[in-house]
Amino acid sequence: MDQHEIDELLEAVWTCAERGEHSAEAVRGRCHVPLTPEMLDRLDREGLAACAGDKVLLTRKGKLRATVIVRRHRL
Repeated sequence: MDQHEIDELLEAVWTCAERGEHSAEAVRGRCHVPLTPEMLDRLDREGLAACAGDKVLLTRKGKLRATVIVRRHRL
């Protein structure tokens, strides 16, 4: 998984969270790269997101990085 894929996933999790959706299924629907268990494990190992059951939640570190990505894309 490269940096672009991580950024895409963080943006999808952020966008879903804005809508009050935290399920992995919701993230899959918004993500432009395949959401796999390996990708979720990597986000967890890097401290960017945490998974609890079917929910995917950004950590503080993940929120900070996702904020930069989303702002850049919205400008």
